Amino acid sequence: MGSVSITTELEPRTYFSRFENALADFAPAIEAIPTILETVRELDAAHVYIPQSRDFIGIEPSDGGEAIAYVFPTFIALHPRGGVSSFVELPQPAPVVVDDAPAAPADLSPSEAVADALAQTLAAAQAPAPTPAPVAPVAVSAEAAASVPVTVKAPRASATKKAAKPEPAPAAVCQGCFVNLPATGRCDFCD
Repeated sequence: MGSVSITTELEPRTYFSRFENALADFAPAIEAIPTILETVRELDAAHVYIPQSRDFIGIEPSDGGEAIAYVFPTFIALHPRGGVSSFVELPQPAPVVVDDAPAAPADLSPSEAVADALAQTLAAAQAPAPTPAPVAPVAVSAEAAASVPVTVKAPRASATKKAAKPEPAPAAVCQGCFVNLPATGRCDFCD
């Protein structure tokens, strides 16, 4: 019979004295900030943190226990005490069209949109190149040919590979209360 392993070890967290400080450190899309502030304004938040993974902002109630809300880059998960969980979708920046590529249809999920764009790119790469129409030869005198300016384009530089991102340095720890310090380097609880 299989066993379930339960651990109480938590990922290191950076705690903030104010939600706005955590929001500034988390840096969500600008379009999402008004919705985030409106949604969490009425919550009974005593502890606000960002885990080391930086995947979300956690909001814990004043009576302790499990978080009552998680702010992710694309949605907010609300888990009220004794209530029904709900989710609030956050506005996102408008998609950017690169190299005149067609935008993905709006009814596709992000993974389906990526798969659709990839299929279109592969289909375009496998399509035979159009055959140019033959051109009739034209007689040109040597003097006329010499007077035509010739432009030679330099070859394109090949795309350079991006260097792998180094592992982030461990967060600094407050010497007074032993919590991870925010990006400002000042403890929100001690300073």
